[in-house]
Amino acid sequence: MQQPTGRARQRRTGGSRAVRVGLGASWTAAASMALLGVVSGPAPARAQVGPGLASAETPQGTMPGPVQPPNAATNPFGGPGSQVVADDNITATEQQALQQAQQGVLDPTAAQQLLGKLVLYDRNLSPNRQQACVSCHTHEAGFTGGLSSINASLMSYSGALFYRWGQRKPQGYSYAPFAPVLHYDAAAGQFFGGNFWDERATGEITGNPSGDQAMQPLIDPLEMELPDPACVAYRIASGPYRAFFQRVWGFASLAINWPANAEALCSQPQSVEAANPTLPGFDENNPPTVLTLSAADRALATQAWHNTGLSAAAHEAGPDVSPFSSKFDRALKGQATLTAQEQQGYALFTGQGHCSQCHSASGSQPLFTNWGTANLGVPKNTGNVFYTETQPDQYGFVPNPSGAGYVDPGLGGYLASPSDIHPDWHALAPNFVGRFQIATLRNVAKVPFPGFVKDYMHNGYFKSLKDVVHFYNTRDVLPTCPTDMQDSVASLGNQQCWSAPEQPRNVNRTQIGNLGLSSSDEDAIVAFLDTLSDGYTP
Repeated sequence: MQQPTGRARQRRTGGSRAVRVGLGASWTAAASMALLGVVSGPAPARAQVGPGLASAETPQGTMPGPVQPPNAATNPFGGPGSQVVADDNITATEQQALQQAQQGVLDPTAAQQLLGKLVLYDRNLSPNRQQACVSCHTHEAGFTGGLSSINASLMSYSGALFYRWGQRKPQGYSYAPFAPVLHYDAAAGQFFGGNFWDERATGEITGNPSGDQAMQPLIDPLEMELPDPACVAYRIASGPYRAFFQRVWGFASLAINWPANAEALCSQPQSVEAANPTLPGFDENNPPTVLTLSAADRALATQAWHNTGLSAAAHEAGPDVSPFSSKFDRALKGQATLTAQEQQGYALFTGQGHCSQCHSASGSQPLFTNWGTANLGVPKNTGNVFYTETQPDQYGFVPNPSGAGYVDPGLGGYLASPSDIHPDWHALAPNFVGRFQIATLRNVAKVPFPGFVKDYMHNGYFKSLKDVVHFYNTRDVLPTCPTDMQDSVASLGNQQCWSAPEQPRNVNRTQIGNLGLSSSDEDAIVAFLDTLSDGYTP
Protein backbone atom coordinates (compact mmCIF):
# COMPACT_ATOMS: atom_id res chain seq x y z
CA MET A 1 0.00 0.00 0.00
CA GLN A 2 1.60 3.20 -1.16
CA GLN A 3 1.68 6.29 1.02
CA PRO A 4 1.25 9.72 -0.57
CA THR A 5 4.18 12.03 -0.86
CA GLY A 6 4.72 14.32 2.11
CA ARG A 7 3.36 17.82 2.08
CA ALA A 8 5.52 20.70 3.19
CA ARG A 9 3.12 23.09 4.81
CA GLN A 10 3.91 26.64 5.80
CA ARG A 11 2.17 28.12 8.76
CA ARG A 12 0.04 30.98 7.59
CA THR A 13 -1.40 33.53 9.93
CA GLY A 14 -3.74 36.36 9.42
CA GLY A 15 -7.26 37.64 9.61
CA SER A 16 -7.83 38.84 6.08
CA ARG A 17 -11.44 38.88 4.95
CA ALA A 18 -10.33 37.91 1.45
CA VAL A 19 -11.24 34.37 0.49
CA ARG A 20 -8.30 32.34 -0.71
CA VAL A 21 -9.75 29.82 -3.11
CA GLY A 22 -7.88 30.36 -6.35
CA LEU A 23 -4.76 28.91 -5.28
CA GLY A 24 -28.09 5.72 25.06
CA ALA A 25 -30.02 2.48 24.33
CA SER A 26 -28.43 0.06 21.94
CA TRP A 27 -28.94 0.93 18.30
CA THR A 28 -29.12 -1.43 15.37
CA ALA A 29 -28.92 -1.11 11.62
CA ALA A 30 -32.52 -2.26 11.43
CA ALA A 31 -33.56 0.53 13.76
CA SER A 32 -31.64 3.03 11.65
CA MET A 33 -33.43 1.90 8.51
CA ALA A 34 -36.79 1.95 10.24
CA LEU A 35 -36.32 5.53 11.33
CA LEU A 36 -35.04 6.62 7.95
CA GLY A 37 -37.89 4.82 6.25
CA VAL A 38 -40.27 7.02 8.21
CA VAL A 39 -38.47 10.26 7.56
CA SER A 40 -37.17 9.70 4.05
CA GLY A 41 -39.57 11.48 1.79
CA PRO A 42 6.85 16.80 -4.16
CA ALA A 43 3.72 17.68 -6.27
CA PRO A 44 4.12 18.95 -9.86
CA ALA A 45 3.28 22.54 -10.70
CA ARG A 46 -0.23 23.10 -11.94
CA ALA A 47 -0.82 23.90 -15.58
CA GLN A 48 -1.50 27.48 -14.55
CA VAL A 49 -1.66 29.64 -11.47
CA GLY A 50 -5.11 30.04 -10.02
CA PRO A 51 -8.43 28.64 -11.14
CA GLY A 52 -8.54 30.13 -14.63
CA LEU A 53 -9.55 28.07 -17.64
CA ALA A 54 -6.62 26.26 -19.20
CA SER A 55 -5.88 26.38 -22.89
CA ALA A 56 -6.75 23.20 -24.75
CA GLU A 57 -4.19 20.45 -24.93
CA THR A 58 -4.37 16.75 -25.55
CA PRO A 59 -5.21 14.82 -22.37
CA GLN A 60 -2.74 12.16 -21.35
CA GLY A 61 -2.96 9.16 -19.09
CA THR A 62 -5.25 6.19 -18.93
CA MET A 63 -8.94 6.98 -19.19
CA PRO A 64 -11.08 5.05 -16.73
CA GLY A 65 -13.53 2.70 -18.36
CA PRO A 66 -17.29 3.26 -18.26
CA VAL A 67 -18.68 2.88 -14.77
CA GLN A 68 -22.23 1.83 -13.95
CA PRO A 69 -23.82 2.79 -10.64
CA PRO A 70 -24.03 -0.22 -8.35
CA ASN A 71 -27.32 -2.03 -7.96
CA ALA A 72 -28.69 -1.87 -4.43
CA ALA A 73 -29.60 -5.54 -4.69
CA THR A 74 -25.99 -6.58 -5.27
CA ASN A 75 -24.19 -3.75 -3.50
CA PRO A 76 -23.40 -5.02 0.03
CA PHE A 77 -23.80 -1.60 1.60
CA GLY A 78 -26.47 -0.03 -0.56
CA GLY A 79 -30.12 0.41 0.23
CA PRO A 80 -32.63 3.10 1.08
CA GLY A 81 -31.24 3.87 4.51
CA SER A 82 -28.21 5.64 3.12
CA GLN A 83 -30.32 8.16 1.19
CA VAL A 84 -31.07 10.73 3.86
CA VAL A 85 -31.96 13.57 1.50
CA ALA A 86 -34.39 13.34 -1.40
CA ASP A 87 -32.39 11.95 -4.31
CA ASP A 88 -34.57 13.74 -6.82
CA ASN A 89 -33.55 17.14 -5.44
CA ILE A 90 -29.86 16.28 -5.54
CA THR A 91 -30.10 14.85 -9.04
CA ALA A 92 -32.06 17.80 -10.40
CA THR A 93 -29.61 20.35 -9.03
CA GLU A 94 -26.64 18.35 -10.30
CA GLN A 95 -28.16 18.08 -13.77
CA GLN A 96 -28.78 21.82 -13.89
CA ALA A 97 -25.15 22.45 -12.92
CA LEU A 98 -23.92 20.01 -15.58
CA GLN A 99 -25.99 21.77 -18.23
CA GLN A 100 -24.60 25.11 -17.15
CA ALA A 101 -21.06 23.73 -17.38
CA GLN A 102 -21.71 22.78 -21.00
CA GLN A 103 -23.07 26.17 -21.99
CA GLY A 104 -20.92 29.05 -23.16
CA VAL A 105 -17.74 30.45 -21.66
CA LEU A 106 -17.60 31.22 -17.96
CA ASP A 107 -15.16 33.60 -16.31
CA PRO A 108 -12.58 31.85 -14.10
CA THR A 109 -14.30 32.64 -10.81
CA ALA A 110 -17.72 31.50 -12.00
CA ALA A 111 -16.21 28.35 -13.49
CA GLN A 112 -14.56 27.35 -10.24
CA GLN A 113 -17.69 28.08 -8.25
CA LEU A 114 -19.74 25.93 -10.62
CA LEU A 115 -17.20 23.13 -10.35
CA GLY A 116 -17.48 23.34 -6.59
CA LYS A 117 -21.23 22.99 -6.84
CA LEU A 118 -20.84 19.88 -8.98
CA VAL A 119 -18.50 18.43 -6.36
CA LEU A 120 -20.89 19.07 -3.48
CA TYR A 121 -23.83 17.46 -5.33
CA ASP A 122 -21.86 14.48 -6.67
CA ARG A 123 -22.91 11.16 -5.13
CA ASN A 124 -20.20 9.41 -7.15
CA LEU A 125 -17.76 10.71 -4.54
CA SER A 126 -18.82 7.94 -2.17
CA PRO A 127 -18.05 4.22 -2.61
CA ASN A 128 -21.65 3.20 -3.26
CA ARG A 129 -22.57 6.39 -5.15
CA GLN A 130 -25.40 7.12 -2.74
CA GLN A 131 -24.01 9.96 -0.60
CA ALA A 132 -23.25 13.55 -1.59
CA CYS A 133 -21.96 16.36 0.56
CA VAL A 134 -25.39 17.99 0.40
CA SER A 135 -26.95 14.84 1.82
CA CYS A 136 -26.04 16.27 5.24
CA HIS A 137 -25.77 19.98 4.38
CA THR A 138 -29.15 21.10 3.06
CA HIS A 139 -29.55 24.52 1.49
CA GLU A 140 -33.03 25.08 2.92
CA ALA A 141 -31.77 24.38 6.47
CA GLY A 142 -28.83 26.77 6.27
CA PHE A 143 -26.47 24.10 4.90
CA THR A 144 -26.79 21.84 7.92
CA GLY A 145 -28.91 18.76 8.62
CA GLY A 146 -32.08 18.79 6.54
CA LEU A 147 -34.20 16.14 8.27
CA SER A 148 -36.29 17.46 11.14
CA SER A 149 -36.84 14.03 12.70
CA ILE A 150 -33.11 13.24 12.85
CA ASN A 151 -32.34 16.68 14.28
CA ALA A 152 -34.95 16.07 16.96
CA SER A 153 -33.57 12.67 17.93
CA LEU A 154 -30.29 11.18 16.73
CA MET A 155 -28.63 14.53 15.87
CA SER A 156 -25.82 13.11 13.75
CA TYR A 157 -26.25 11.86 10.18
CA SER A 158 -25.22 8.60 8.60
CA GLY A 159 -22.48 8.29 6.01
CA ALA A 160 -22.39 6.33 2.79
CA LEU A 161 -22.88 3.23 4.90
CA PHE A 162 -26.25 3.91 6.46
CA TYR A 163 -25.29 2.25 9.74
CA ARG A 164 -22.21 4.42 10.34
CA TRP A 165 -23.12 7.65 12.08
CA GLY A 166 -20.96 10.70 12.80
CA GLN A 167 -20.32 12.05 16.28
CA ARG A 168 -21.24 15.70 15.68
CA LYS A 169 -24.00 17.79 14.20
CA PRO A 170 -23.34 18.69 10.54
CA GLN A 171 -21.83 22.16 10.66
CA GLY A 172 -23.25 24.72 8.27
CA TYR A 173 -20.77 25.90 5.65
CA SER A 174 -22.27 29.20 4.52
CA TYR A 175 -19.78 32.06 5.10
CA ALA A 176 -17.16 29.57 6.37
CA PRO A 177 -14.70 30.43 3.54
CA PHE A 178 -14.22 33.87 5.08
CA ALA A 179 -12.41 32.35 8.09
CA PRO A 180 -8.66 33.01 8.30
CA VAL A 181 -6.07 30.25 8.38
CA LEU A 182 -5.91 28.86 11.91
CA HIS A 183 -3.44 30.78 14.06
CA TYR A 184 -2.73 31.38 17.73
CA ASP A 185 -2.99 34.85 19.23
CA ALA A 186 -0.81 34.76 22.34
CA ALA A 187 -2.12 38.11 23.62
CA ALA A 188 -5.70 36.86 23.50
CA GLY A 189 -4.78 33.33 24.54
CA GLN A 190 -7.01 32.11 21.74
CA PHE A 191 -6.92 30.30 18.42
CA PHE A 192 -8.72 31.98 15.55
CA GLY A 193 -9.74 30.58 12.20
CA GLY A 194 -9.93 27.13 10.76
CA ASN A 195 -12.95 25.01 9.91
CA PHE A 196 -14.82 22.07 11.46
CA TRP A 197 -16.15 22.24 15.00
CA ASP A 198 -12.64 21.45 16.27
CA GLU A 199 -10.95 23.77 13.73
CA ARG A 200 -8.70 20.96 12.48
CA ALA A 201 -9.14 22.12 8.88
CA THR A 202 -6.50 24.78 9.37
CA GLY A 203 -6.23 26.08 5.81
CA GLU A 204 -2.52 25.26 5.66
CA ILE A 205 -2.98 22.72 2.86
CA THR A 206 -4.98 24.72 0.32
CA GLY A 207 -4.66 28.24 1.74
CA ASN A 208 -8.32 28.32 2.80
CA PRO A 209 -9.84 26.46 5.77
CA SER A 210 -12.94 25.60 3.77
CA GLY A 211 -10.76 24.09 1.06
CA ASP A 212 -9.07 21.90 3.66
CA GLN A 213 -12.42 21.05 5.20
CA ALA A 214 -14.07 19.96 1.96
CA MET A 215 -11.32 17.41 1.33
CA GLN A 216 -11.67 15.50 4.59
CA PRO A 217 -15.27 14.18 4.57
CA LEU A 218 -14.60 12.51 1.23
CA ILE A 219 -12.30 9.99 2.97
CA ASP A 220 -13.83 10.07 6.46
CA PRO A 221 -15.08 6.56 7.38
CA LEU A 222 -18.17 8.12 8.99
CA GLU A 223 -19.06 10.38 6.06
CA MET A 224 -18.37 9.92 2.33
CA GLU A 225 -16.02 7.02 3.08
CA LEU A 226 -13.81 6.81 -0.03
CA PRO A 227 -10.81 4.63 0.93
CA ASP A 228 -8.09 6.74 -0.72
CA PRO A 229 -7.74 10.44 -1.63
CA ALA A 230 -6.83 9.26 -5.15
CA CYS A 231 -10.34 7.78 -5.42
CA VAL A 232 -11.65 11.35 -5.46
CA ALA A 233 -9.64 12.03 -8.62
CA TYR A 234 -10.60 8.64 -10.07
CA ARG A 235 -14.32 9.16 -9.61
CA ILE A 236 -14.14 12.65 -11.11
CA ALA A 237 -12.04 11.33 -14.01
CA SER A 238 -14.67 8.68 -14.70
CA GLY A 239 -17.61 11.00 -14.19
CA PRO A 240 -19.67 13.45 -16.24
CA TYR A 241 -17.69 16.62 -15.45
CA ARG A 242 -14.15 15.36 -16.09
CA ALA A 243 -13.71 17.78 -18.99
CA PHE A 244 -15.00 20.70 -16.94
CA PHE A 245 -12.59 19.89 -14.09
CA GLN A 246 -9.78 19.92 -16.67
CA ARG A 247 -10.95 23.26 -18.05
CA VAL A 248 -10.65 24.77 -14.59
CA TRP A 249 -7.49 23.06 -13.32
CA GLY A 250 -5.69 22.16 -16.56
CA PHE A 251 -5.94 19.12 -18.79
CA ALA A 252 -2.90 17.55 -17.14
CA SER A 253 -4.70 17.61 -13.77
CA LEU A 254 -6.33 14.22 -14.40
CA ALA A 255 -3.64 12.67 -16.65
CA ILE A 256 -3.25 9.76 -14.27
CA ASN A 257 -2.56 6.13 -15.14
CA TRP A 258 -5.12 4.17 -13.15
CA PRO A 259 -4.63 0.53 -12.12
CA ALA A 260 -7.08 -2.00 -13.51
CA ASN A 261 -8.61 -2.59 -10.08
CA ALA A 262 -9.22 1.09 -9.31
CA GLU A 263 -13.00 0.84 -9.53
CA ALA A 264 -13.17 -2.26 -7.34
CA LEU A 265 -10.94 -0.72 -4.68
CA CYS A 266 -12.67 2.67 -4.73
CA SER A 267 -16.01 0.91 -4.26
CA GLN A 268 -14.96 -0.34 -0.81
CA PRO A 269 -15.68 1.95 2.16
CA GLN A 270 -12.95 3.58 4.18
CA SER A 271 -12.48 1.27 7.18
CA VAL A 272 -9.06 2.12 8.61
CA GLU A 273 -8.83 3.39 12.18
CA ALA A 274 -6.14 5.92 11.23
CA ALA A 275 -8.74 7.66 9.05
CA ASN A 276 -11.17 8.15 11.94
CA PRO A 277 -10.89 11.75 13.22
CA THR A 278 -12.51 10.76 16.52
CA LEU A 279 -9.50 8.63 17.51
CA PRO A 280 -6.21 9.97 18.95
CA GLY A 281 -4.08 8.39 16.20
CA PHE A 282 -5.83 10.25 13.38
CA ASP A 283 -3.30 12.00 11.12
CA GLU A 284 -4.66 14.02 8.22
CA ASN A 285 -1.12 14.42 6.89
CA ASN A 286 -0.88 10.71 6.06
CA PRO A 287 -4.28 9.49 4.88
CA PRO A 288 -4.63 5.75 4.17
CA THR A 289 -4.34 4.63 0.55
CA VAL A 290 -5.41 1.54 -1.39
CA LEU A 291 -4.50 2.34 -5.01
CA THR A 292 -1.02 1.45 -6.29
CA LEU A 293 0.20 4.49 -8.23
CA SER A 294 3.56 5.77 -9.39
CA ALA A 295 4.98 8.69 -7.44
CA ALA A 296 4.07 11.06 -10.26
CA ASP A 297 0.50 9.76 -10.52
CA ARG A 298 0.08 9.84 -6.76
CA ALA A 299 1.20 13.47 -6.72
CA LEU A 300 -1.30 14.35 -9.46
CA ALA A 301 -4.10 12.56 -7.65
CA THR A 302 -3.30 14.29 -4.38
CA GLN A 303 -3.27 17.67 -6.10
CA ALA A 304 -6.63 16.89 -7.71
CA TRP A 305 -7.98 16.10 -4.24
CA HIS A 306 -6.73 19.47 -3.00
CA ASN A 307 -8.23 21.24 -6.02
CA THR A 308 -11.55 19.53 -5.38
CA GLY A 309 -11.54 21.10 -1.93
CA LEU A 310 -10.65 24.52 -3.31
CA SER A 311 -13.45 24.31 -5.84
CA ALA A 312 -15.96 23.48 -3.12
CA ALA A 313 -14.69 26.44 -1.08
CA ALA A 314 -15.11 28.72 -4.09
CA HIS A 315 -18.75 27.67 -4.40
CA GLU A 316 -19.34 28.14 -0.67
CA ALA A 317 -17.90 31.67 -0.86
CA GLY A 318 -20.12 32.55 -3.81
CA PRO A 319 -23.65 33.96 -4.02
CA ASP A 320 -25.36 30.55 -3.97
CA VAL A 321 -24.16 29.84 -0.43
CA SER A 322 -22.96 33.13 1.08
CA PRO A 323 -25.05 35.89 -0.54
CA PHE A 324 -25.46 38.39 2.33
CA SER A 325 -29.16 38.56 1.48
CA SER A 326 -30.81 38.55 4.92
CA LYS A 327 -33.26 41.07 6.30
CA PHE A 328 -30.46 42.42 8.49
CA ASP A 329 -28.31 43.02 5.40
CA ARG A 330 -31.19 44.86 3.80
CA ALA A 331 -31.67 46.95 6.91
CA LEU A 332 -28.00 47.94 6.89
CA LYS A 333 -28.53 49.23 3.36
CA GLY A 334 -31.72 51.09 4.28
CA GLN A 335 -33.84 48.67 2.26
CA ALA A 336 -35.72 47.11 5.17
CA THR A 337 -36.77 48.05 8.69
CA LEU A 338 -36.47 45.79 11.69
CA THR A 339 -39.54 45.39 13.86
CA ALA A 340 -39.55 46.79 17.39
CA GLN A 341 -38.92 43.30 18.79
CA GLU A 342 -36.06 42.69 16.35
CA GLN A 343 -34.50 46.04 17.23
CA GLN A 344 -34.80 45.19 20.92
CA GLY A 345 -33.14 41.86 20.21
CA TYR A 346 -30.28 43.58 18.40
CA ALA A 347 -29.77 45.97 21.32
CA LEU A 348 -29.65 43.03 23.74
CA PHE A 349 -27.41 41.07 21.39
CA THR A 350 -24.84 43.87 21.37
CA GLY A 351 -25.39 44.83 25.00
CA GLN A 352 -26.70 42.93 28.01
CA GLY A 353 -26.63 39.58 26.25
CA HIS A 354 -22.88 39.85 25.54
CA CYS A 355 -23.48 37.97 22.26
CA SER A 356 -21.48 40.29 20.05
CA GLN A 357 -18.37 39.85 22.20
CA CYS A 358 -17.86 36.57 20.34
CA HIS A 359 -20.32 36.93 17.44
CA SER A 360 -19.07 40.26 16.10
CA ALA A 361 -21.82 42.42 14.61
CA SER A 362 -19.63 45.28 13.36
CA GLY A 363 -18.93 46.30 9.79
CA SER A 364 -21.02 46.61 6.65
CA GLN A 365 -21.23 42.82 6.23
CA PRO A 366 -20.71 41.35 9.71
CA LEU A 367 -20.02 37.64 9.91
CA PHE A 368 -21.36 37.25 13.46
CA THR A 369 -18.33 35.29 14.64
CA ASN A 370 -14.78 35.98 15.71
CA TRP A 371 -13.66 32.50 14.53
CA GLY A 372 -12.47 31.67 18.04
CA THR A 373 -13.44 28.76 20.31
CA ALA A 374 -15.33 28.30 23.56
CA ASN A 375 -16.54 25.62 25.94
CA LEU A 376 -20.04 26.78 26.78
CA GLY A 377 -20.67 24.00 29.29
CA VAL A 378 -23.12 22.24 27.00
CA PRO A 379 -24.45 19.01 28.54
CA LYS A 380 -23.84 15.63 26.98
CA ASN A 381 -26.40 14.61 24.37
CA THR A 382 -27.03 11.01 25.34
CA GLY A 383 -29.32 10.58 22.35
CA ASN A 384 -26.30 10.68 20.04
CA VAL A 385 -26.28 7.33 18.22
CA PHE A 386 -22.48 7.53 17.99
CA TYR A 387 -22.28 6.28 21.59
CA THR A 388 -23.75 2.93 20.49
CA GLU A 389 -21.31 2.27 17.63
CA THR A 390 -19.02 -0.01 19.61
CA GLN A 391 -19.03 -3.21 17.56
CA PRO A 392 -17.11 -3.98 14.35
CA ASP A 393 -19.15 -3.88 11.18
CA GLN A 394 -18.72 -6.29 8.25
CA TYR A 395 -15.48 -4.51 7.35
CA GLY A 396 -14.10 -4.78 10.88
CA PHE A 397 -14.45 -1.06 11.50
CA VAL A 398 -15.44 0.21 14.97
CA PRO A 399 -16.47 3.89 14.90
CA ASN A 400 -16.41 4.43 18.65
CA PRO A 401 -14.43 1.97 20.80
CA SER A 402 -15.10 4.12 23.90
CA GLY A 403 -18.88 3.81 23.64
CA ALA A 404 -20.87 5.95 26.06
CA GLY A 405 -17.63 6.95 27.78
CA TYR A 406 -16.50 8.98 24.77
CA VAL A 407 -16.05 12.68 25.56
CA ASP A 408 -15.45 14.94 22.58
CA PRO A 409 -12.16 16.80 23.18
CA GLY A 410 -12.86 19.57 20.67
CA LEU A 411 -9.93 21.73 19.58
CA GLY A 412 -7.78 20.24 22.35
CA GLY A 413 -8.02 16.87 20.63
CA TYR A 414 -6.66 18.26 17.38
CA LEU A 415 -3.82 20.12 19.09
CA ALA A 416 -2.71 16.88 20.79
CA SER A 417 -2.98 14.76 17.63
CA PRO A 418 -0.41 13.88 14.94
CA SER A 419 -2.37 16.10 12.56
CA ASP A 420 -1.09 19.23 14.32
CA ILE A 421 2.28 19.97 12.74
CA HIS A 422 3.13 22.81 15.14
CA PRO A 423 5.24 21.56 18.07
CA ASP A 424 4.65 24.80 19.98
CA TRP A 425 0.88 24.20 19.85
CA HIS A 426 0.94 20.76 21.47
CA ALA A 427 1.57 22.19 24.93
CA LEU A 428 -1.56 24.35 24.55
CA ALA A 429 -3.86 21.37 24.05
CA PRO A 430 -5.03 21.09 27.71
CA ASN A 431 -6.25 24.70 27.62
CA PHE A 432 -8.52 23.94 24.66
CA VAL A 433 -10.06 20.63 25.67
CA GLY A 434 -13.82 20.88 25.23
CA ARG A 435 -13.65 24.08 23.19
CA PHE A 436 -15.42 24.25 19.85
CA GLN A 437 -15.56 26.80 17.06
CA ILE A 438 -17.68 29.89 17.58
CA ALA A 439 -19.71 29.48 14.43
CA THR A 440 -21.29 32.25 12.39
CA LEU A 441 -24.87 33.03 13.34
CA ARG A 442 -25.84 33.74 9.76
CA ASN A 443 -28.60 31.30 8.74
CA VAL A 444 -28.73 29.95 12.29
CA ALA A 445 -32.52 30.28 12.21
CA LYS A 446 -33.03 29.26 8.58
CA VAL A 447 -35.48 26.36 8.22
CA PRO A 448 -37.34 24.91 5.23
CA PHE A 449 -40.79 25.14 6.82
CA PRO A 450 -42.52 26.19 10.07
CA GLY A 451 -42.21 23.57 12.77
CA PHE A 452 -38.97 22.18 11.40
CA VAL A 453 -36.69 21.10 14.26
CA LYS A 454 -33.17 22.41 14.00
CA ASP A 455 -30.57 21.38 16.57
CA TYR A 456 -27.73 23.48 17.92
CA MET A 457 -24.16 23.20 19.25
CA HIS A 458 -21.61 20.63 18.20
CA ASN A 459 -23.62 17.80 19.74
CA GLY A 460 -27.12 18.99 18.85
CA TYR A 461 -28.20 19.12 22.50
CA PHE A 462 -30.52 22.09 22.03
CA LYS A 463 -33.55 21.85 19.75
CA SER A 464 -34.48 25.50 19.41
CA LEU A 465 -32.85 28.91 19.55
CA LYS A 466 -35.02 29.73 22.54
CA ASP A 467 -33.38 26.83 24.37
CA VAL A 468 -29.93 28.13 23.44
CA VAL A 469 -30.58 31.68 24.60
CA HIS A 470 -32.25 30.46 27.81
CA PHE A 471 -29.18 28.30 28.55
CA TYR A 472 -26.84 31.23 27.98
CA ASN A 473 -29.03 33.31 30.28
CA THR A 474 -29.52 30.86 33.16
CA ARG A 475 -26.80 28.20 33.05
CA ASP A 476 -25.18 29.43 36.28
CA VAL A 477 -28.46 30.44 37.92
CA LEU A 478 -30.51 27.25 37.77
CA PRO A 479 -29.36 24.22 39.78
CA THR A 480 -27.66 21.18 38.30
CA CYS A 481 -30.17 18.50 37.41
CA PRO A 482 -30.23 15.26 39.41
CA THR A 483 -28.38 12.45 37.67
CA ASP A 484 -31.59 10.65 36.71
CA MET A 485 -32.77 13.71 34.80
CA GLN A 486 -29.60 14.37 32.88
CA ASP A 487 -30.52 12.29 29.85
CA SER A 488 -33.42 14.47 28.78
CA VAL A 489 -32.98 17.05 26.05
CA ALA A 490 -36.64 17.39 25.15
CA SER A 491 -38.98 20.22 26.15
CA LEU A 492 -36.33 22.56 27.44
CA GLY A 493 -38.54 25.62 27.21
CA ASN A 494 -39.50 25.57 30.91
CA GLN A 495 -36.15 24.30 32.10
CA GLN A 496 -35.79 24.37 35.89
CA CYS A 497 -32.29 22.88 36.02
CA TRP A 498 -29.39 22.19 33.67
CA SER A 499 -27.41 19.00 33.30
CA ALA A 500 -23.71 19.10 34.09
CA PRO A 501 -21.31 20.06 31.28
CA GLU A 502 -20.13 17.19 29.11
CA GLN A 503 -16.59 18.54 29.53
CA PRO A 504 -16.12 20.54 32.76
CA ARG A 505 -12.67 21.85 31.83
CA ASN A 506 -12.20 25.31 30.30
CA VAL A 507 -15.86 26.34 30.61
CA ASN A 508 -16.54 29.96 29.67
CA ARG A 509 -17.65 31.71 32.87
CA THR A 510 -17.23 35.26 31.54
CA GLN A 511 -19.73 36.04 28.79
CA ILE A 512 -22.56 33.65 29.63
CA GLY A 513 -24.32 31.90 32.48
CA ASN A 514 -26.11 34.69 34.37
CA LEU A 515 -27.30 37.41 32.00
CA GLY A 516 -30.36 38.58 33.92
CA LEU A 517 -32.62 38.50 30.85
CA SER A 518 -36.37 38.13 31.04
CA SER A 519 -38.24 35.57 28.94
CA SER A 520 -39.37 38.35 26.61
CA ASP A 521 -35.76 39.50 26.29
CA GLU A 522 -34.82 35.98 25.22
CA ASP A 523 -37.62 36.02 22.66
CA ALA A 524 -36.37 39.33 21.30
CA ILE A 525 -32.87 37.96 20.76
CA VAL A 526 -34.37 34.96 18.94
CA ALA A 527 -36.40 37.34 16.77
CA PHE A 528 -33.24 39.23 15.87
CA LEU A 529 -31.40 36.00 15.00
CA ASP A 530 -34.20 35.24 12.57
CA THR A 531 -33.26 38.37 10.61
CA LEU A 532 -29.90 36.75 9.74
CA SER A 533 -31.44 34.16 7.41
CA ASP A 534 -30.55 34.61 3.75
CA GLY A 535 -33.18 34.88 1.04
CA TYR A 536 -35.21 37.68 2.59
CA THR A 537 -37.81 39.30 0.37
CA PRO A 538 -39.79 42.34 1.57
